[in-house]
Amino acid sequence: MKHLISDYIRHVLNAKDWFYNRQHGFREGFSCDSQITSLVQDLAEEVDRGGRIDAVVIDFSKAFDLVPHDILIDKLSRLGIDKRVVLWIQEFLKGTTQRVRVGHEISEIGNISSGVPQGSVLGPLLFIIYVNDLCQNITSNVRLFADDCIIYRKIRNNSDVESIQTDLNNIYNWALKHRMKINGSKSKSITFCKTREETIHNYEFSGVVIPQEQCCKYLGVYLNSKLSWGEHVDNVTGKAWRALHFIMRILRKASPKSREIAYLTLVRPLMEYGTTCWDPYRIYQINSLERIQYRAAKFVKGKREDGNDTIKELKWETLENRRRKTRITSLYRAHLGQKAWVDITARLEKPTYYGRNDHDFKIKCRKQKTDVGDNAGEMSPGSNTESYPAFAHIGLRENPGENLNQVTCPDRELNPGHLVSRPDALTVTPQVWTTTFTKLYKIVLMIKLTNAAYPRFKLHEIVLAVENEDPHRLHVRLERTRSK
Repeated sequence: MKHLISDYIRHVLNAKDWFYNRQHGFREGFSCDSQITSLVQDLAEEVDRGGRIDAVVIDFSKAFDLVPHDILIDKLSRLGIDKRVVLWIQEFLKGTTQRVRVGHEISEIGNISSGVPQGSVLGPLLFIIYVNDLCQNITSNVRLFADDCIIYRKIRNNSDVESIQTDLNNIYNWALKHRMKINGSKSKSITFCKTREETIHNYEFSGVVIPQEQCCKYLGVYLNSKLSWGEHVDNVTGKAWRALHFIMRILRKASPKSREIAYLTLVRPLMEYGTTCWDPYRIYQINSLERIQYRAAKFVKGKREDGNDTIKELKWETLENRRRKTRITSLYRAHLGQKAWVDITARLEKPTYYGRNDHDFKIKCRKQKTDVGDNAGEMSPGSNTESYPAFAHIGLRENPGENLNQVTCPDRELNPGHLVSRPDALTVTPQVWTTTFTKLYKIVLMIKLTNAAYPRFKLHEIVLAVENEDPHRLHVRLERTRSK
């Protein structure tokens, strides 16, 4: 019965397009991936322009347990839902009781006048209905995932700071009116910008100053003020190592198949949560994640040989390839215009030029300078941003990082290209090129560097995702090394 009621309410409200469009919690087609990716893209665009964004992550205390039944029923009765359904929900909520046991003593049974049942299909739906009007009279950007709320705004002048504080006051007043509690001391404030900000603005809830942080956690992803993934990768690898060591202790005598299932269900998901949003491009960060899988492969097989050979024997994909496929899949959803990805869809632009070998899925590439634009080392735009395969990454970045320069060869004949970030730094002459035609190509270019100012570089192998056997643009990443 609960499933039927839930399906009916969702059908009525979705037909009216009633839900707040940036509420991604407990809605069909919406997810943590769609929410955090849309948020980070909003932040990255402004930071790339040299701007600043102030954000506050709001902490609601015991949100699901504090929803008053009388206010909830009143809201449901004004949504055009059948009165019999509203009456059924009212009786369903009234029938909840509780009692407390301390030692050998048990209290009398008492009726619960607030809270929605957790663990049922109706509880989360009733909650997002209850908080749907939180964003009314708010001028800043607000994103919700059930009770996880973040508010952010571009900061141009002091009036923008005052606007955020006004919006925080409105949210606090909404919470008081709806008998919800906001914990100001556990909420976090963070400023996103590339430069060092000397002026820090303190925001508050009813006189309680919100702590200012350099890194905060939202939906399980750590975001720092520079939008780099160092803290998040460190946290993920730490949790993954602890989980791996745990199963290594308790499954020492288990079969290889049981060990493999334990790794694939308990460890690998920790390293792949939210990878649509974050995907490190720095070699040491990639290796720190892959090293966990190497160790897991050796544990599964009970061998001490090289982890690479064991992974091939187990037929596991590298984590880097799996992250790439996840990002491409999400980009495809955005290209289809799925509702959860409309903020990304709005950023996809049609190219102004189509070549002879192009297709209808082709999009114009975007430039980004933050880590959000990587792992785009293999897909960063050069001067002609319209010559790329369709399935590029969501974020695209011009310069992959410190001590890295990127060279692009503009056509498949591999004519000498140009340096994206420093046009006059060096001259490139392709010598040899080979391709291994798999689903994702491996393209290796051997190049000759002829500039005396940069005599020593290290060549990296690049994997380029394309849809056919005629890539329009090949990319090489070069890491400068110290001269002897």
